[in-house]
Amino acid sequence: MQAQVLSKMAPPVNETLEILEKVNNYYDSAWNKLIITGSVIIAVVGVVVPLLIQWWQKKNIQLSEEALDVKMKDKFSALQVKLKDEIRAEYQSEITRLGLEVKKYKAEAKANAMFLQAASNFDLRKYKIALGDFSTACNLFITATEWLGVQDCLINIHACLENITKKDYEEYLRVNNVDLSKILKIINHHDDTKLLSLQIDEIKEKMFQLKGVKENEEKIK
Repeated sequence: MQAQVLSKMAPPVNETLEILEKVNNYYDSAWNKLIITGSVIIAVVGVVVPLLIQWWQKKNIQLSEEALDVKMKDKFSALQVKLKDEIRAEYQSEITRLGLEVKKYKAEAKANAMFLQAASNFDLRKYKIALGDFSTACNLFITATEWLGVQDCLINIHACLENITKKDYEEYLRVNNVDLSKILKIINHHDDTKLLSLQIDEIKEKMFQLKGVKENEEKIK
């Protein structure tokens, strides 16, 4: 009786096997799907993620290159300005010096030409005209800092003063733009060795005589 009951309660063996087989097939199918899904995910991660990383790296490099390019351009511009300033500062003194040298050469050339003209007028006994020419030449020699030329002019200026009258001297003062008294002061200021002081004193004394006054009276005025 009990055996019959157990027999009725227990499912048939075939039915049990069928259930187990279905369960097994279900798990096998789920496992296969899991493997396939995992493989797909791994494949996606293995391909897409590196591509994303590569894209990000390229983008980051591009931005870095652009920033570096802007920085280098700014730095190069600043360097150009700095170099120009340094070159200008370095050569400005040299440019100034060369400018002064050119000015001196021009003044010396004009002084020599004027000296020759003055000497020619002196030889023709045109002492009043020669006095103006020698005075001009002397002024130009001072600009050129040619003190030997200045000395030659002083000698000839004194010779001209020795050969003109008071009227000639007054006319010389009237028509000439060169102030002989001022020239003598400039020469005296630069004559550190006082080698020209005797010639200057002689010329000044002659100028005072032609003006009709004594040197002391002129100094008082």
